[in-house]
Amino acid sequence: MAIITEIENRLKVLEGGIFQKMMDDYLGLKYFSELKSYGVQYGTNKPIIGVPDSYIAHEDGTYTLIMYGTSAKSVTKMKSDLADVLNKNKVNIDNDLIKQIILVSTADRISVEDNQKLKKSAENIPLQILTLRDIAMDINQKYPRLAKDYLDIQVDSNQIFSQSSFIEHYDKNHLMAPLELMYIPIDSVLEEIKEIIMEKQATLIMGAPGVGKTRTVLEIAKYFETIGYEVIVIKNNGLPLYNDIRVQIDERKQYLVIFDDVNQTKNLDAILSFFQEQRPRVKIVGTARLYEVNNIRKKFQRFDQQAEISMTGVSDIKIDEILERSMDIKNDGVRKDILKIAKGNPRIAVLAAKLAKRELKNIETITDLFKAHFNPLLEKNELTIIDIKTLFVLSYFGKVNIENNKNANMLVEYLSITKFEYEESLQRLTNFELIDIYLGIPNVTDQIFKDYIIEYVLLDKKLIKISELIKMFYVSDSERLITILNTQLSMFNDSEYFTYLQKEVKELWRVSDEKLSNYLLETFYVFDELKALSMIRERSNLWSSTVEKREVTEDIFERDKKNHNIKISEIKILAGFKRLEYMPNAIRLLSQILLKRPDYILDVYMGVKEYLPTKDSYQNDYEIELKFLKEFWKHFFGKSENHDRVVIQIMQEFLNISYSITEFNDTKSVRFISWDITLTDGVKELRNFIWQNLSIFYQDDRYKNIITKFLYSYSWYGREDFNVEILKFDFECIKKYIDIQNVDISFSTYMAFRRLNKLGIEKNVTVQNYFKINEISGIEKYLVVLELLSDKQEWDYEKGIDLIRPKINNYNMVDIGRLFRLAKSLEKLEYIKQQDFLVTTLKITIQLSDIECLDEIMNEYFKSGAPYTQYVCTVLQEFNIKTRKMMWEIIHNNKTQEGDIWRQHFWNTCESTEITDDMMNEFSDHLNLVKQGKYDVPRISTLLLFDEINPDILLEGTKIANIFATYENQMAGQFLDSRMNENLLVSKFKDNLEVLEELYLKGLSSNHFDYQGELFSEILNLDENFALVCISYLNEHFRLSDRMSIMFERIWQHKNGQKLIADVLNLAVTEFMFFDEYKSMFSQNNDVSTADYKYAIESFIKAHKNNKKSVVGFFGYYVNTLPLEERLYYWEFLLQQNIDVEHLLEIPLTPMSWAWSGSQIPLIDQDIEFITELLKIPVLDKNDDYFDLVLMWKERKQDQVDYRKRTLIKEYVEPW
Repeated sequence: MAIITEIENRLKVLEGGIFQKMMDDYLGLKYFSELKSYGVQYGTNKPIIGVPDSYIAHEDGTYTLIMYGTSAKSVTKMKSDLADVLNKNKVNIDNDLIKQIILVSTADRISVEDNQKLKKSAENIPLQILTLRDIAMDINQKYPRLAKDYLDIQVDSNQIFSQSSFIEHYDKNHLMAPLELMYIPIDSVLEEIKEIIMEKQATLIMGAPGVGKTRTVLEIAKYFETIGYEVIVIKNNGLPLYNDIRVQIDERKQYLVIFDDVNQTKNLDAILSFFQEQRPRVKIVGTARLYEVNNIRKKFQRFDQQAEISMTGVSDIKIDEILERSMDIKNDGVRKDILKIAKGNPRIAVLAAKLAKRELKNIETITDLFKAHFNPLLEKNELTIIDIKTLFVLSYFGKVNIENNKNANMLVEYLSITKFEYEESLQRLTNFELIDIYLGIPNVTDQIFKDYIIEYVLLDKKLIKISELIKMFYVSDSERLITILNTQLSMFNDSEYFTYLQKEVKELWRVSDEKLSNYLLETFYVFDELKALSMIRERSNLWSSTVEKREVTEDIFERDKKNHNIKISEIKILAGFKRLEYMPNAIRLLSQILLKRPDYILDVYMGVKEYLPTKDSYQNDYEIELKFLKEFWKHFFGKSENHDRVVIQIMQEFLNISYSITEFNDTKSVRFISWDITLTDGVKELRNFIWQNLSIFYQDDRYKNIITKFLYSYSWYGREDFNVEILKFDFECIKKYIDIQNVDISFSTYMAFRRLNKLGIEKNVTVQNYFKINEISGIEKYLVVLELLSDKQEWDYEKGIDLIRPKINNYNMVDIGRLFRLAKSLEKLEYIKQQDFLVTTLKITIQLSDIECLDEIMNEYFKSGAPYTQYVCTVLQEFNIKTRKMMWEIIHNNKTQEGDIWRQHFWNTCESTEITDDMMNEFSDHLNLVKQGKYDVPRISTLLLFDEINPDILLEGTKIANIFATYENQMAGQFLDSRMNENLLVSKFKDNLEVLEELYLKGLSSNHFDYQGELFSEILNLDENFALVCISYLNEHFRLSDRMSIMFERIWQHKNGQKLIADVLNLAVTEFMFFDEYKSMFSQNNDVSTADYKYAIESFIKAHKNNKKSVVGFFGYYVNTLPLEERLYYWEFLLQQNIDVEHLLEIPLTPMSWAWSGSQIPLIDQDIEFITELLKIPVLDKNDDYFDLVLMWKERKQDQVDYRKRTLIKEYVEPW
């Protein structure tokens, strides 16, 4: 409220010329248009007089005319301005060229009467009036930059920088290595990163601290400045940032927005949503530490066009260059010592170089370097042990008020810091500029300094034991604890610290109770593998055995592996043993679990999937993966059929050329990774082992079909290219282990190896024609025809006819029969997915048949099992009337299930002129069979067709549909959705409308049925009561669906809409309704006048004024969400109804449902502003009964003011 009032006050005192400049800028932003203005007099702030003051020229030749008024007599000025723009002597254009008139006034509010008078004077030209309140709220909510530029209202929190100011700000920090000295990648790498940023809307650059992420992005940003982008850099200091962003961004410009340490950015979700939804001309780049990236990745994945770039350590050559040229370290020995410490990290190298004038001989690790860099800082400021402990509390918890944080207060007490000592220490640390305090909340602003303080207290000085920290926080704050320990291990990577942590965990585990022991098992199992395996074995021994054999086919694997998460915690732990010493024991335990609990097969499968190759597996040439597979085979093969299923599935996945996996770090973060395999010695050994063992399954009749299917469908394509090298190696393995030359083979085996042979010929990898096997019964000539269209990239049906005609021209009936039977055999091979070309070939074969042979060909088709009959039957649409008549004679005598499909398709596609008496009789008989449940209900469009001959058919068929829809509501929607014309359909039911209405209600359960409400509207025209029936039904069954919105839109548009809507509202509004339902009822529709909306709402208030619960919900969930003017209007209307004060006190003054992005503060400000304005309503002063009400509302206003203060602090602290 305060900022809106401040904006209003400063607008009132602006000089006319400045006001006009600001309004030109404001309206330009509001309407995305270039305004034409007379401007101001040279050397003054006085506007140049002209009519209009400004205007917008639209592309269609029309104009929007704008007049500004700063007069105290605002209404009089607006009347005068309106008369001027309509005066042909002043604006010589026809009224039909005026698209809109905008009057801008410094009036606080315009009365309803004045508003109506002005609109009436506008001569039917659309008129928009913008008052001081409208402008102030717009500026506050949408264009706060204007407040800064024109009104000198400061909104900047010193978090947004230009490139140069950011570098200056960064380098002032005495805790950091100078940014200008940091590493920049070579040109080719810079170019690659630049292209990715140019292509994507959002790019996340991750890497360890100090590898040059920020410096690289800033270098690339120079290029973006040359092509018209404005570059801004965001370095969060813990203050709210969302409003700053809104102030800074001009919708008309292009921006490159760089978030330095994006993980520290406050309100990041809201800010990214702001850019995603409203600012497509903004490119976003965020830098993040590698071990913190999982907390950020999911936020960036909201963008359709987003990428991740990982920056790794830098070569010693590059760092040596920085040391010599930038840091002026000429001594080779010193540089060599620095390189040994830095281990590829430029920032560490620069920090070491700054210490080079001192002795480096005692600095061997990053930990040593940080001690040498930060310890003098601590000593210079003469920090006490209390100060160090206080810094630790702040570094551990971030922005924290210990009075309101039980965990932080617990840590302070454990560290033996009194409240007085803590407050005194905060003051000292503030004076030393080591912390900032905002809203009474202290914060260590530099992340690296935070990390060092935690290392210093926790690992170096051991002022608090890690085991004690775990005991304190493993229940209440586990996520923070794990993140901090991971950060320490990742950043300092010291074996001594790892050993210390391992010792602490083992000791704690030894004396822990059951609850703590379970936590240690799930979180720290890597520190005591044998203890973890022992606990899991003990747990699994207590499970009851089950003999349930869960059949898990390949299809189930394929379906469930995408959605199945490991539910059994023990299996989830065993899945993490891939790189641990006791991995073989974990695999054996997984096998034992599956043997005891076959129903856990999918969990076991998902657990074993964690052992698949990762992007880094190449570093040890897949040695770990091969070791795993050998253990896996030893402990799983042959133990049970379920074990074998898991083995087959996993080994097939190990053969992938390209991997695309999703890593879940926890329930809040996800990571997508893709990479291709290359043929190394390790990969050869791995693949040879897999093919050798898959061949064992191939020899087993239980699994032969699974391996055959795999051979048929396996792809040697990587992410982009075909891998011929791996294909050749795999072919050699298959030849070595699978014998196909001296055995009888099945049709499926023939098709699989035929496909391999064709692939080998295509890629010139023949393996001595090993896969060229003997043809089965001369089927090749028919396969060639059936596959003729499979290789065509682009073809249509007519081209298909031209291709197939010469191939089958000389076919006799034996050939036709063999073609059909072969097609049926292919249909039975479910793994042949691309079947469209087969269907087309069969359709064309039937279509090209001589009419004299049609009967014989169709008989042959049905005798062959009618391959792909659901699709081939559509060939009926390709025939002329004469041929269709002949086809009817053929299919009408075929009483098979396939014949039924053809008959129904014929009926669905026929014209009324094709219907004969015999067909009519057969259709009537068919309806009787439908009624008995033997066939599906025909489409309503088919019923309408037959209804032209027999008027009873439509009613009879619809009644049957109604019967079945009683048990399956979805069927009603599918049945009615095939209608041709809503008006025609409803007219057919004018004497039996209740039948159609009953079916319509059942159809509402179908998502897409009548989604625009046309059929509802047509029924409503005949039966206005149907509105009440439908809304009542929706209230009972689908209250939160989009149906309500569609229905109300149609009711609003009805000729008697104003009356209908009032009746329906009384039924629809209940005490249990929520915001979305009110929104659906009153969603603004261009075809509905404001007066109609107002009439409906006023009617409702009058009708329900004594129904306390309905009025509470209506105002709490709907009225309080309206713009200020409307909100005040309906509150004033309510007060005029002389409602009991006790009743009024129960109606909330603020919305009962709300949503916000960035910060809740603007919404709270709106509510404070509303209550302030509400208390000015005249009726409150005129009615003495309202005295207590006013007092109570003033208290509620103060409550909101207090709530604002609490929210500001809460948002600053931001939950973990």
